[in-house]
Amino acid sequence: MLLFLVAIICYYTGILLQKCMSVLPSIKTYPDIGEFAFDGMD
Repeated sequence: MLLFLVAIICYYTGILLQKCMSVLPSIKTYPDIGEFAFDGMD
């Protein structure tokens, strides 16, 4: 049961990453996603 739950969470995370990366083609890495998400929050 736990393995199934972890698999669902990983699958959903992959979908979210795909959506983030499709918004801007220059996003290639996790730091790029963070910069895009929190840009200007100093």
